[in-house]
Amino acid sequence: MTHSIKVFAITAIICAGAFELNAQVKIISGNEMSFIDSTDRNSYRSTQAGDIAILLNTTINSDFYFDEVGTPFLQHEETASDDFLQRIAPAFRYYISAKTSVSAGLLLSRTTQSVVGEDENANEESFGFSNLEQNYMSRSMSLRLTYDRWNKPVYFRKFNLDSYFGMAMSIGRNRSTEVDNEDYANGDYNYSTLSTPSGVFGGELYTGLMLRFDMFSIGAEFLGLGFDRQFGFGATEVTYSYDLDEVEDAGTYWIGGNEMPGQFSSQQFSSLRARSSKMSMYRGIRVMAVLHIN
Repeated sequence: MTHSIKVFAITAIICAGAFELNAQVKIISGNEMSFIDSTDRNSYRSTQAGDIAILLNTTINSDFYFDEVGTPFLQHEETASDDFLQRIAPAFRYYISAKTSVSAGLLLSRTTQSVVGEDENANEESFGFSNLEQNYMSRSMSLRLTYDRWNKPVYFRKFNLDSYFGMAMSIGRNRSTEVDNEDYANGDYNYSTLSTPSGVFGGELYTGLMLRFDMFSIGAEFLGLGFDRQFGFGATEVTYSYDLDEVEDAGTYWIGGNEMPGQFSSQQFSSLRARSSKMSMYRGIRVMAVLHIN
């Protein structure tokens, strides 16, 4: 009997504890849970208003960049890397918002050459030069302005795939000057200056794809439609003056360059203009690299 009472008491205590534990358990649904993560996280693959970036892109139409006119008389050798660097155009991009950006790129080039010779022993009988001077100078400027509209990126683990479309305006300007001054020992002289301007203006419509790796992107632009208007083509203005064997004259005339038909290079003109316009689709691909500075 005593044993039965002990078993009943132990069973009662266990049951009472189980009911008490069951009373303390409350089932909470997911909708009732509230957790806020206030940790700051930097998103290096997304852009916002005020962000800036530095671009390096290849040039598609070489007429916009470093098309040197005239003929330098000193052969300044350039390596393959020099030519490659001349075909890369840097640009600065500014994000107006997360969906729109503008950029501007500028290239400047200048070449100056000079050769001067003097002969203090020259005399009238030898008909030699007392002074001989040749100068060559070329300056070029290329400017490109763009407006881009960005689509929603496609997210991957290691990178984002950004796509966009945009429009661009480009302008290039180049002028070369060649000077040839000849002074003779007898006082005669023969001076001439050749000035050759050239330039191009154009626009593009394109779409682009970029792989965004945090602070760095690489990609390409596909030029869907483009036009350009070029002028110059070697048309040269010649300014001359001379006094040779008591015959004096001075004036200005124009001659054609090698890019013109042969009739224009064999005659002197009071004025000479050459222009060409071109519009076409599928102009090519521009490869670029971008450094993002958030």
